[in-house]
Amino acid sequence: MYNGLKITISFLSLICFFSMPVLAESVYQTRVKVIQASKGPAHVDTGIQDVVSEIRPVFKYTRFKVLKEKSMSLSKGRDGRLHLPGNRTLVIVPEGMKGNRIQYHIRIDAKGKPVFQTGVMLRNNSSVTIGGPRASKGVLLLNIRGSAH
Repeated sequence: MYNGLKITISFLSLICFFSMPVLAESVYQTRVKVIQASKGPAHVDTGIQDVVSEIRPVFKYTRFKVLKEKSMSLSKGRDGRLHLPGNRTLVIVPEGMKGNRIQYHIRIDAKGKPVFQTGVMLRNNSSVTIGGPRASKGVLLLNIRGSAH
C-alpha cells in the first residue's frame, strides 16, 4: 500500500509540475528619439510633429531635429543604452509594471559617472518627453515610448 501511495503522489506531483502555466518574462518594447531643440528659423523634422505640439508650450524652441532613434526590447531590470552627443550615454531600465504603467529608471552618464537620473511612470503604449542636457545652442529632448507585452 505504501508503494502505491508513493507512486500516486509522484504521479500527481508530475502532473502539477507540467500543467503549471509558464510565466513568461515581460518584454518592454522601448523606443527612444533623441531630439535637438534650438532657436532659429522654425523647422520640425518629419515624424515628430505630435511630440513637438505637446512640448512646444513648455520648451521655447523653434527648431526640432531628430538626432538618433533606437528601438530596444528590454526585460525587467535589463538596461538599454544609447550614445548621446557630448560623449554621454543614456541608460534606460524598465523596472516593471504598476497597474497600467511601465516604471522606467532613466540615467545619463558622462565620463562613466551619472550626471542626471530620474524615474518615470509611463502609461502602457504611450510616450513621454523629458528635457535633457544642453547641446549645441539648445537642449537635447528625450522622447521615450514604451509598451509592455
